[in-house]
Parts: sequence; C-alpha cells; structure tokens
Amino acid sequence: MRDIAKRLENKKNTSLLIVLCVFCFKCNAQNNNMLYVNDSIESHILRGDNNAYNILSEKVYGINLLPYALIMASSYNYGLACYDIYTIIIEEMHDKNNLSIDSLLIEAAINYLIKGADLNNWNCCIELSYLYEKGLFVEQSDKKSLMYLERAKSVKGKYIIEHDESVEKE
Repeated sequence: MRDIAKRLENKKNTSLLIVLCVFCFKCNAQNNNMLYVNDSIESHILRGDNNAYNILSEKVYGINLLPYALIMASSYNYGLACYDIYTIIIEEMHDKNNLSIDSLLIEAAINYLIKGADLNNWNCCIELSYLYEKGLFVEQSDKKSLMYLERAKSVKGKYIIEHDESVEKE
C-alpha cells in the first residue's frame, strides 16, 4: 500500500513540475517577448511530433526546453526528451547555475533516465552506466553499470561505447 501511495505522490509531483515549468516558460516568454517557438512547432510538439521536438531542441536550450521535454517524455514516451530532462536538471540547473536541487528532483531526473533507457535511448543508457559505476545519485553497482553499457552498445549498433572516454570508437 505504501508503494502505491509513494508512486501516486511521485506522479503528483511530476505533474506539478510539468505545470509549473509550462507556466514559468509561458510567463517568461510573454514578459520578455522572447518566445523562440512559433505556434506551428509548439502545436506539433503538443501532439507528440518527435521531429518538431528535435527541431526545437536545436534552437532552444536549457530551462526553456524543459516544458517541452517533459511533455514529450511523459505523454509521448520519447527517449531523447527523457535524456534532455536529466541534462537540464542536473547539468544546466545544478552544475552550471549552482542551483540547489532537492533529492526529489534528482530522483525524478534519474527516473527519466531509466525511462529513456527502457525506451532504448542510448544516451540514457550510457549516462546510467556511468552513474552506477561511480555511485553518483544512485547506489554504486558494477552489475547495473555493465547492464546499461551493454544495452547502449546493442542500441547503438556497430559502435563501441566507452563512457570513461568522451569519444566513440568504431
């Protein structure tokens, strides 16, 4: 019963995060007149168009992409958006801007990585492999690290992926 209550609470928090991000993005865009997205691309994303999301993600970075990434990951199970959520929360908000993020937000970011890995996004697999190897944000596990590294290799195809190096070898 506690497990069900915890899952419902996490879904409420994730939904609240989505609503808050969309609201903040809209307010920021209206106040600063800096909306980078035209209605056409935005409406396509709201309907789950992966190509529209990819176009947007090339033009809009960081926190401004978060509402769209949350929509694509949560409503349309798009693995790349799951990876983007993690990088926005951990790398952009926490690392670059030194914002304090609580354990619930870190847990949400990790859960999106896991979801993205389950959707066969190799970026999510590589990141999870690294996190489990180093014990960052998760309990250290060589077994899980290897599992995600192997999954990334199977998804990526002929490329050998090493997360200790920032290059891919053929």
